[in-house]
Amino acid sequence: PALFAGLLDPRAGGSWSIAPVDDFQTERRYIVDTNVLQTRFRTTSGVLVLTDFMPAASEQGKRRRLWPEQEILRRVECEEGEVETRVRFDPRPNFGRDRVTIRDAGKFGLRIERRSHLLTLLSDATWTPDADGGASARFRLRAGEAATFSLLYSAEGPAVLPPPDALYAEKFKLTTEWWRRWAARARYEGPHRDQGVRSALALKLLIHAPS
Repeated sequence: PALFAGLLDPRAGGSWSIAPVDDFQTERRYIVDTNVLQTRFRTTSGVLVLTDFMPAASEQGKRRRLWPEQEILRRVECEEGEVETRVRFDPRPNFGRDRVTIRDAGKFGLRIERRSHLLTLLSDATWTPDADGGASARFRLRAGEAATFSLLYSAEGPAVLPPPDALYAEKFKLTTEWWRRWAARARYEGPHRDQGVRSALALKLLIHAPS
């Protein structure tokens, strides 16, 4: 059941936002032939680029690496100028029906423990609890600087908690290459090919990878 159902109910559904503090304009795109999403924020003081993806690799490749069971990687980088950035983390499990307690475990991240399940948000950010149960962080990024966030879900122990910055470049490379190899299998060359491949990529996200 969804942790972040804010699109369905902005009041009760959970959310995890990363954006400039000041007013901004946005542009979004998927990196060609991948499910890696990039959002560009333009403000009066600079430009931020947010990259979002779930790491993907072949099943054989996964067996050679100590990867978390499930992970969402988000990296925000300043391209121009400097931008004050705010992150708000407010997970609400079971489509917003359940409320949870977030525990700040220092270098081991923000943690939510539910029976045998563990949800962990790793980053270098300094967090402040919100009145409604979430957590927020604010920081300033200058051109060339970046901040990386890794949300990990473990249903079975022990949990794998790799530092997000250490493996980001490798996971980004493996993920974009994996999606492009898959998209290259499309043999259709008629009208609206890009839209057809994009639709196939969206459907592929809904399929259980090991099977």
